[in-house]
Amino acid sequence: MKVGRVGSTTESITQVVKWVEPHQKNIEVVTDLRETPGRTLIFAETKRDTDALARYLFSQGFAATGIHGDRCQREREAALRAFKSGKVQVLVATDVAARGLDIDDVAHVINYDLPAGVDSYVHRIGRTGRCGNLGKATAYFNTANKSIAKDVVKLMTQANQVVPPWLTKLAAEARASGGAMRRGYGGRQGGGYNNTPNNGGQTGGYSTGYGARGNNW
Repeated sequence: MKVGRVGSTTESITQVVKWVEPHQKNIEVVTDLRETPGRTLIFAETKRDTDALARYLFSQGFAATGIHGDRCQREREAALRAFKSGKVQVLVATDVAARGLDIDDVAHVINYDLPAGVDSYVHRIGRTGRCGNLGKATAYFNTANKSIAKDVVKLMTQANQVVPPWLTKLAAEARASGGAMRRGYGGRQGGGYNNTPNNGGQTGGYSTGYGARGNNW
């Protein structure tokens, strides 16, 4: 599958979008990491969320760490070296920290938090499927992301990707309403687009992030 856009690279990437409520994201990301093992780059919106997610994934047995603007240059370089060498399999990053990253063999990019604009989305998913390799990009949608739905549908359609009917509907309503969200989309509001698993999860401890506990990779 090709992902292309003016001003961007063209890579072989399979795009998957899921409706995931905010409180279900940690459950879903663990499921996705176990289903698609390999070097994975996860994008989170804030520095706080980046640290929290890295801690949670480490507690679940994944070799994970995070980078963001508050980490010093030495810490960022150490995290990137660990990720490139394979010592760390999961790198959680903010957009700012991930700019300019050129890492081969990233098997999976997960948009844990989606960006506000499609250009950032294209840049993020372009971190996988490089150098002739196939890649996978997964995005977690919910009501907060309605404004980007139309552009993602267009991008996925141009790239011959499978567009879920709920995303097409969301994009159409975004056009019709000018961004106003009517009630009823949330999975807990009866109906909606909730396709997240029902099992629970909890946040655990995190020390350095370098090393896994368990056998997930």
